[in-house]
Amino acid sequence: CTRRAIDAMSDLYCAPTEAAAERLIAEGYPKERIFIVGNTATEALRLCLEHPPSRPFDVAGRRLLVITAHRREMSCEERYDLLRAIRQEIEAREDVLAVFPVHPSPAVGRVARAAFDGCANVRLTPPLSLPDMQHLLARAYLLLTDSGGMQEEATYLGLPTLVLRDVTERPEGVRAGVLRSVGTEGEAVRAALGELLDRPDVRERMAKPSWVYGDGYVGERIADIL
Repeated sequence: CTRRAIDAMSDLYCAPTEAAAERLIAEGYPKERIFIVGNTATEALRLCLEHPPSRPFDVAGRRLLVITAHRREMSCEERYDLLRAIRQEIEAREDVLAVFPVHPSPAVGRVARAAFDGCANVRLTPPLSLPDMQHLLARAYLLLTDSGGMQEEATYLGLPTLVLRDVTERPEGVRAGVLRSVGTEGEAVRAALGELLDRPDVRERMAKPSWVYGDGYVGERIADIL
């Protein structure tokens, strides 16, 4: 409701994607006031990666997986089954290191600790700052996430991503080939993860950076429009 109220008060509309612009037009906003510029998140990511990380992770030559799973629509039981399935797929792979920045929700933390207790190649960390998280993504081999914003960052980076949701509101990243929506059922996620870890050719087909969410120079484009 807040976003739609802001739309009603605005004079100019800087839409992140063509689909977003089309939705504005469908809601009756004048086409001549709508500009497709990309998402400013891509510019934040580009600027961040121009500087060294404040918290480098030592992965010791292993393939780095990044995991996030915090959305409220997933029950504790569903989250536990999902994380256990991920553990079962990677625990015996000594060349894999997974980093899981755990959401501050106590319920999420309890489930994460229970699912990965004693798993040597999974590191549970407190939530990371945005720059540290972006540097982590830039080094990652795969991303497993239910986060919306991280899907856009992964698409920009060309980071193959398993989206832990039945439906994603980032279909552009799916069409670009970087994202794959796999749901939250443990065995389905495990099968998709195993394929990407065992089939470098499949992963490489996904690892293609796309500017569908912006080219990293969005702020300059908006300034020119203004």
